Amino acid sequence: AEESMSKESAQALVQPFYDYLSGKASADEAFVNMTDDWRSYSSDTGFRSQEETVGAIGGLRQHVAPDLNWAIHDVIVNDSYIVIRGEGSGTPIAGYR
Repeated sequence: AEESMSKESAQALVQPFYDYLSGKASADEAFVNMTDDWRSYSSDTGFRSQEETVGAIGGLRQHVAPDLNWAIHDVIVNDSYIVIRGEGSGTPIAGYR
């Protein structure tokens, strides 16, 4: 039987992406461990592709919160999924609503 990935291994796999969210890594570094069909889900059916995610994160950093920082609080590993419970914080740019 195939063993499940550990929480530690799963976090190490996704950490470059969270480093990118926090401005500590490039987009290329963020997706080095991801498959071409990687998706970021915001609901059961709503998701962004890698390209859309890179654009959205760039927009957040440029127009909303340049000091955006993401922390991983929990990692859940299932047969084919890694679920991250994280928290983002940052200082909104003056005048942003």
